[in-house]
Amino acid sequence: MNISKAASRYAKALLDLATEKQVQDVVLADMETLAKALKESNELHMLVTSKVVSEDKKEQALSAVFSGKLQEMTLKFFQLLAKNSRAELIPDITVAYPKAYKIANGILEIEVKSAQKLDDASMDKIKQLVITKDWKSVEVTEIIDPSVIGGFVVKGNNTVYDASVASQLRSFKHNLVDNSHIAQL
Repeated sequence: MNISKAASRYAKALLDLATEKQVQDVVLADMETLAKALKESNELHMLVTSKVVSEDKKEQALSAVFSGKLQEMTLKFFQLLAKNSRAELIPDITVAYPKAYKIANGILEIEVKSAQKLDDASMDKIKQLVITKDWKSVEVTEIIDPSVIGGFVVKGNNTVYDASVASQLRSFKHNLVDNSHIAQL
């Protein structure tokens, strides 16, 4: 999912405010609650992102649905977005805030793709390879993809490390095709 720059900026601003008030963990839980509600209720999602529904109606709807369920600061933040015609960013902010939270707390998110489930020792080795002094811990999402054939692909922090057999075969094929003129000599 591509998150807009505006949503990322609002999420960062909310994180800064939450950190100042020392409620960043509570706001993180609020983001999960709000994201779940938006995912489960198509009506709520349509209401928040609609260009037809007035700002006042959006603000009232958010109050009616989430009053007492979200931390007061979180609710006021989203009401302010609705009031200022920025409610359509709420779904993206619920995704951007946890990412900003993890970065601020030194948690590196990585995706490990392999042909079969990796054992704990292999996963620990991968974690040790990717962790640097900038990160306190690593969160791994493991994806099983038979097209990898063997080895693994690690994605995280805007970097891809491809140690898969499929990648090596593609590289070998590419080299054979590019060097086909040598065989003709």
